[in-house]
Order: sequence, then structure tokens, then C-alpha cells
Amino acid sequence: MPESRSFSDIVKIIGPGILYAAAAVGISHLVQATRAGAVYGLSLTAVIIFACMVKYPGIRFGTDYAVATGNNLIISYIKQGRLALAVFLLNVVFTVLFVPVAIALVTAGLLKGIAGIDLSDLVLTAIVLFSAGIILIRGQYRFLERMTKLLVAVFTVLIFIAVVVVIGKVDWGPGNFLPPPINPPTLFFIVIITGFMPSPMTAGTIISLWITAKARQTGVLPTHAEARLDFNIGYFTSFILALSFMLLGAGIMYGTGVE
Repeated sequence: MPESRSFSDIVKIIGPGILYAAAAVGISHLVQATRAGAVYGLSLTAVIIFACMVKYPGIRFGTDYAVATGNNLIISYIKQGRLALAVFLLNVVFTVLFVPVAIALVTAGLLKGIAGIDLSDLVLTAIVLFSAGIILIRGQYRFLERMTKLLVAVFTVLIFIAVVVVIGKVDWGPGNFLPPPINPPTLFFIVIITGFMPSPMTAGTIISLWITAKARQTGVLPTHAEARLDFNIGYFTSFILALSFMLLGAGIMYGTGVE
């Protein structure tokens, strides 16, 4: 009979999974999922669901490997030889290297719009990246996890409230779920949103790094059940948020000509 867990127990267990949810809510959610709803209404719902379902085992493998071996996936690539490591690094260059800069640029835009900060995008983006780096260097993993848990909780609640506000404006007619006409721009967008939804496959490697980092600071490696629970909470959160951003786009911008 499975052991029941209290809410406080679950809060202590979760960590890398919540970091994953926070990392996933980047360009794929803020921009691409919202744009999917704004341009195509609900017609790309199946694409988002399919991408999240297909990627689940591959991204989860990083969690399973870290718990089973106590090492991160990069150690595994090194053991496989230079070719495996080179392929991974090449993948990182094209899928991960520019993502933090893009997210920082979006964050800078939000700060300018909300706080009215009168600085250029380049300067504000540099400040965001520098501040994040200082926080990570000084606070290390423990502070990152605590801060992210709070931010993800607040962010998720606010997004759900926004969805409730606009959900009545969404066209739920059966025709709105039909696939859009396939043309080069639509096909290109589907490829992009599938590749980055809910995150690139390299996220599994990053999760394995977070799990081992947490284990080094706490001195305890999570059990398979604990790590799987943590990952499932984070992955399901990123999936629900992806659909939420699509609904925001569909409710606010679909049919207005705004992309």
C-alpha cells in the first residue's frame, strides 16, 4: 500500500521539478503558446498536447538516471566518449545557449512595460542576466530552489486568475479545434512550437544536474518515488501553463489581427 504524504512532505521533496517548470515557462510559453492561441485559436491544442506527451519519457530520463546512479547525464556522456559529448554540446549550442538571453530579453521587456524603467533593451537585459548570475553564485542551489518555489506558486496562481477572466471570450465551437490550413508559415510555426514545447529535450540533462546539486547540499539522494513525484509535479505544471497561455492568446488576441 503506497505511503501517504502530507503537503509539507511534498513541499520538502519537490525542487528540481519546480525548477524545470520555471525554466520551461520561457519563450515556449510566454511567446509561442500565447502566439498559438492568438493566431490559431484552439486549433493547435492537439499539437501542444502531443508534444508534451511524446517528450515526457525522454525528459524524465534525466531524473531516473540521476537517482539510479547518483551522477548527472553529462558524466554519462563523458563516459561514452568524445563523440557523444560533442553531439550533446552541439545540441546545447542550438537549443539552450541562446535561450537564457532570449528569456532575459523578454523579462527586460516586461520590466519596461510594467515598471516603466527607462533603459535600453540591451542594458536592461544585461542587468537581468548579471543579477541572476550573482544570485546563483552567492545563494547556490538552495536559494535558487526556495526562490523558485515561491515564484512558480505566485506566477501559476496569477496565470490561472487571468485565464478565468478571459475564458468566457474563447470560442469553444468545434470548428475552432480543427487543424489550421497547412502552409509554409504554419508548418514552420508547428515545428518550432513542437521543438520547444514544453521544453527542449536537453532539459533532462539540466534536471539531472539539479538533482545531484541538491543531493550534494542536503547529503541525501531522493528515492525513485520521490524524484518521480517531483518531476511529475513540475512537468504537469509546465503542461497546464502551456495550455493556459494558449487560452490567454485565444481569449484576448484571436481574431483581432494581433500576433
